Amino acid sequence: MATAISTIVKLLPTKALPSRERLQELAKTSARIFSTTYNPHNLRTGNRVLRERLKGPTLLDYYLPGRRFGVTDLRRHFPMLSFVDEEERQRLQDVQSKKARGKGAPKKKKGANDKKKKAKVVRGSVEGYIRAKL
Repeated sequence: MATAISTIVKLLPTKALPSRERLQELAKTSARIFSTTYNPHNLRTGNRVLRERLKGPTLLDYYLPGRRFGVTDLRRHFPMLSFVDEEERQRLQDVQSKKARGKGAPKKKKGANDKKKKAKVVRGSVEGYIRAKL
């Protein structure tokens, strides 16, 4: 704000110029009217950061969207009752049908013997051509 006032002072002719105090009073009044900050010494106040919207509620809605009780929570709180989780049952059924069609997850490796790979045949190589002919 102070640099704006000094710029105005330099541009206007000296006879028609209001006093420096009068210009600062004008800047103060306009800041009050337009709900902006009045910073005559141009100090760093961090006001820009404080004007930003808070991120907490948005992050909370993203990671915990309307935390509701599910079947697993009911099982934990009431172990004597039996609850059927339809979504989990459907998921397991889908996994089983995918495995039956050969679309499931690959089997995990068990030991050092699984690390050995078959020899890779490079297309266009002489050895690959000879192996293909034999």
